[in-house]
Amino acid sequence: MAKLKICGLMNQADVRFCAASGAHMLGFVTNYPVPVPWELTKDQAKELIACVPRAIKSCIVTGGKVEDIFVLAIELQPDYIQLHYKESFAETKYLAEALLSYGIKTIKAVPVKEDGSCEMPEFSSVAEAVTALSDTKVEAVLIDSRCAASPASSSRQLASDFCRDIVNISIKPLILSGGITGGNLNEILRDIAPFGVDILTGTEYAPGQKSKEKIERICRIISDNKPNPHIF
Repeated sequence: MAKLKICGLMNQADVRFCAASGAHMLGFVTNYPVPVPWELTKDQAKELIACVPRAIKSCIVTGGKVEDIFVLAIELQPDYIQLHYKESFAETKYLAEALLSYGIKTIKAVPVKEDGSCEMPEFSSVAEAVTALSDTKVEAVLIDSRCAASPASSSRQLASDFCRDIVNISIKPLILSGGITGGNLNEILRDIAPFGVDILTGTEYAPGQKSKEKIERICRIISDNKPNPHIF
């Protein structure tokens, strides 16, 4: 099946519910450089990571200065770090290699602008960024419709043709995010077939407040789809 990451978790009850419902990875927003509704302190994140069952992967979603990210990762020891701000290609490459030596894998988010161009300034296109990241120690690439500087803004669903082209060129596992809900997930899995999906607002009824009904529906759709040969 496609892999499911549920992001923006803020309390132990939601962590346990998402894990029991079938999520494969749980995301915690920590030390993000700009204000977001899902922000956790380092201590809060550490407490929630400790609640994640061993069979489920934990992920810190963060960004900013390389040295701050590195220290945060070493202290919290999540399974994954998701770089979701304005990290350069060089910074991403360095962190992915350095953290892997500590057993921490890296996901790099590539925000997609409304015109389909890439927000990473080193690259002229999303395809170019994804291709370059394939030659690093990054474990997976995530394409997202939210820009790095305003991650709390309303997300939009990326065009299917665009996403399918990126999935086809990516050597690394490709995770899709932005505008995904229980209402369009079946279509996304069928038409795009990403390695995984990362869902935040699609699991909520208000920022930071998870909906059990939405989570159950999403997890049911994921479990009903054909097996994906990759694993987190």
